[in-house]
Amino acid sequence: MIGYCLGAITGIADAAMTLNAVLTGKQTICLSKDVTADEMRLQFLVFVERRPDAMSLPAATVVIAVLQSSYPCKAGNS
Repeated sequence: MIGYCLGAITGIADAAMTLNAVLTGKQTICLSKDVTADEMRLQFLVFVERRPDAMSLPAATVVIAVLQSSYPCKAGNS
């Protein structure tokens, strides 16, 4: 089950970063090379613990919100 979760989060992160770059011409999620899928999973769990209402949204929507708030791009990094 955790493997599935890690794969889903990683896939959503890759897709969101690609779509942001293609559709808007800029990144809103900037993951450093040392960010692991497990770290992203833990950020997701903390987010939904603080915002249980988010669990009624599509999973990809919540993951993107988590990634944007946890790993924002800094100036010159988008």
